[in-house]
Amino acid sequence: MFGGGGVPDDLSTWGLGCLFAWQRVQTQIRVAPMGGVIGLDYAAAKCALDTEGMWTPEILRGLRIIEAEFVKAMRSEDSPGRVGKGAML
Repeated sequence: MFGGGGVPDDLSTWGLGCLFAWQRVQTQIRVAPMGGVIGLDYAAAKCALDTEGMWTPEILRGLRIIEAEFVKAMRSEDSPGRVGKGAML
């Protein structure tokens, strides 16, 4: 069911709900003072998704998978979001 990195092999098993939820909360990413990505602000995400009736355990699991991949991508050496060569996140 799940491929590498916890991402489902078949998107339909995961559901588009997680992707729609990510669209609504991706602006709630916490950033360190020096610009490094910390991760999703789950209190703000819950508030936003509760308002739309979307906060469920399945959505939360999906958001965690998406967040992990997003943070990994932003912390990679070739990411445009990386702050300098010596940045520690």
